[in-house]
Amino acid sequence: MKKLALILTCASVGLCGFARSAETVAIEATRAFDMNQGTPDGGSRMLAGGWPDNAAWGLMRGAMVFDLSKVPQDAAGIASASLSIFTRKTGFSVTNPEGEPGDMAIRDLGNLEKGDNFDAEAFTWADLDPPGGDVSGPVLSTYARDDYSREWPHNTEVPFANSDAFANAVTRALDEGQKFLYLVVHCPDFEANPQNGKHFYRLGGGDGLPVLQVTALGADTDSDGLEDEWENGFFPGDLTKLSGNGDADGDGLNDKGEFLAGSDPTNPDSDSDTISDGAEVVSLRSDPTKKDSDGDGLE
Repeated sequence: MKKLALILTCASVGLCGFARSAETVAIEATRAFDMNQGTPDGGSRMLAGGWPDNAAWGLMRGAMVFDLSKVPQDAAGIASASLSIFTRKTGFSVTNPEGEPGDMAIRDLGNLEKGDNFDAEAFTWADLDPPGGDVSGPVLSTYARDDYSREWPHNTEVPFANSDAFANAVTRALDEGQKFLYLVVHCPDFEANPQNGKHFYRLGGGDGLPVLQVTALGADTDSDGLEDEWENGFFPGDLTKLSGNGDADGDGLNDKGEFLAGSDPTNPDSDSDTISDGAEVVSLRSDPTKKDSDGDGLE
């Protein structure tokens, strides 16, 4: 039976007798904390949403800090990035989240290190400009409220899937010489139309740190987001046959998607399970390289 595979990053692929050298690193946050209009939490949790009629809590956002020195320094580029946050339950609540905070969104807080005295280990809401951080930029990834279960136990993974925007945020930070990547999780719809009462997600901080997965590229001569070694494995000596936005086999999954999933860009059904690679990744969110993604004996 096909298993949901929401984060499609691969360290290596043994396909057509070759291996690609892209490297995926999992970077655990050095800091993840609740950042709101009152007093920031000590680091045990992040809150996203708000409690407008409680002056001590107000609007809630969760800040995350990731060490960019863990990204391979000789990478030709960033192919993809994705984020996993984990749930947290507190002693006074057994439902998570409370109310209707809407969808969660991840945004890049930008280059906070431009400030002369910025401290990545100690900054709070008030240290950002504007206070709480600039969330006017593009959304890197989202997680739908309808996909979030109140019944999930502590430390359940909440995956924010790959996006070009995620990869662009990591690339921007590296290009600007940042030591850390600063992200924020918040609820845009709720912030635009806040309702009184408790409407927020409880997410892990110090006891369940978020993890950023980054896939770094090896040589990419034509700068199409696909490694030369991978392209040459299918079309030796010709880097023009495949491209990031192209779809060589017409299966609905572009060549970059095939690269990230480890599937064959020349075969519309890499695992021969009668389901196209495009349908598996885009619609089913399953692994297009395995007939039985979850190992239960059923295809």
